[in-house]
Amino acid sequence: MHFTLTPAQQEFQRKAASFARQRIEPVIPVMEQTGRPPAELIAAMGEQGFMRVRLPGSDTPGMNHLEQILLLEALSRYSAAIGLLMVSQLMGIGTLMEFAGPAVREHYLPRLTTGEMLLALGITEPSGGSDPSAAGTRAERDGDCFVLTGRKVFITNSHWARLVLVVARTSADRRRGLSVFAVDATTPGFRTGRAEHKTGLVGCVTGELVFDQCRVPESHLIGEEGDGLAITIKAISEYGRMGNAGVALGLMQTVFEETQALAAAVGQLYQPMVQEGLAAIYGETQAARLLTYQAAWLLDTGARADAEVATTKFFANDASLRCIRRAMAIAGSRGLVAGHPLERCFRDAIPLISADGTGDIQRIVAARSLVGRFS
Repeated sequence: MHFTLTPAQQEFQRKAASFARQRIEPVIPVMEQTGRPPAELIAAMGEQGFMRVRLPGSDTPGMNHLEQILLLEALSRYSAAIGLLMVSQLMGIGTLMEFAGPAVREHYLPRLTTGEMLLALGITEPSGGSDPSAAGTRAERDGDCFVLTGRKVFITNSHWARLVLVVARTSADRRRGLSVFAVDATTPGFRTGRAEHKTGLVGCVTGELVFDQCRVPESHLIGEEGDGLAITIKAISEYGRMGNAGVALGLMQTVFEETQALAAAVGQLYQPMVQEGLAAIYGETQAARLLTYQAAWLLDTGARADAEVATTKFFANDASLRCIRRAMAIAGSRGLVAGHPLERCFRDAIPLISADGTGDIQRIVAARSLVGRFS
């Protein structure tokens, strides 16, 4: 059993960390004021190859699941908002690579992987997001097109995406009644609705997508008709939940380093309570990191890892909250001052809980998988 990254992965980790330090850290004040990242930052991440995905068993250039975690951890060390933006981008790109037809792949993937276009995934609806099978957005066949009608809410990258992968109902069958469609943002009948003003993750837009008699060509069907639920669950699990955990890792690393630096600056680093708190934050971070890396490694081997992925997601989210609570006990009022990294981490840790499924849902997913595995 080895607990070391390959030399190539270590070099990639250094590259991602250097990029984040040089290109993301300086623009955080601008993002906090404007609510969005500079366009040149998105393009730069594409130029670095940070939007290229390598599927298990493939030898094409790109990042496997573990390398995606390394990237998200490095980016989220400075901005969890950029990390979550990238989770959505990588989830969509991985889904298109695995399931889209040649026409969609050839037209969109070159622009998505270079950062020319951002992507959103339209899954959550006003009735709830934890059960994709309950989707009410409809897609009715009309000749060689499908006509989409419905509304999606709390969608990452909503107002900036130029391509949306939307889950819609093509029949009444609960398991085989959903399909996934690639909808270009210029398609008549598609528009964005309200952009949400949320706690934390400033710089990553969340909002509504509206489909009003939106005609989508049959060639933009992702996978086969009726495959939507399986495709959606796979995307959420392998990219959404795993990516969310990677973002939480970067946030926890920030909490550890900033708490240590603050304590040292005020001469409290060697106080027993401070050292106990720092040790607890370090332990939580390392435990979450080992869970996340193992789950990513399992996915890269092609193994089924439902329980491991769900456990990784809820543990990393819960651990990030425990870490920030410990940090605030050490920092006191200093950690609540606007502009301090701990204050931003405090805001950013909260919305990560619900993204890609709450902890309660993850525990149910893990338990069902474990019962089936060991019964």
